[in-house]
Amino acid sequence: MQTLAIAFFLIAALLSAPLLPNKMNVIPLLVLSGARAIALAAALLFRVASGRVDSWGSSRFMLGLMTIAGVVSVTAGCFLIQTLREDEVPVPWPVVYRVTAGLLPILLAASAFLPSRKLFLIVAAVAPVVAVLLISTWKPLNVKYYESFPKSSACAGYDNMKESRCAAGRSSVESSLSR
Repeated sequence: MQTLAIAFFLIAALLSAPLLPNKMNVIPLLVLSGARAIALAAALLFRVASGRVDSWGSSRFMLGLMTIAGVVSVTAGCFLIQTLREDEVPVPWPVVYRVTAGLLPILLAASAFLPSRKLFLIVAAVAPVVAVLLISTWKPLNVKYYESFPKSSACAGYDNMKESRCAAGRSSVESSLSR
């Protein structure tokens, strides 16, 4: 059982490697994340079946459910982080996004090998929270990233045209309201 757990952890690690550079569409990302989740869940379930994490609780069935819930939580959090375009944010943040998405599954696996129930629960609870925080910071960072670029003449012309149309629309609305 222990050998199978290690083998599935290695498979999960191998499936994590292509997920680090964010150059994929959603479907391949979903397939790789799902395959990693299945391998990680199988490894953790073999770990539970081997009795190595019996100190986490009295019922192996409940431990199995807890490990599956933890894997789903970490997989969902990592998937949300990996769907973001980290190449469109200022410089220190792409590293934060990649390290976070790569470190969460590693910490989950490490918690099963230590065996630390507290670390497992912390990682499983923190993964979706971290994903939501990183998603909420992406938009302001993306705006800051694009503000640092000089505008081309085509973009400036488009902005001028859009502003003139908005001004014309505002004046027509104001004139209809004044009647």
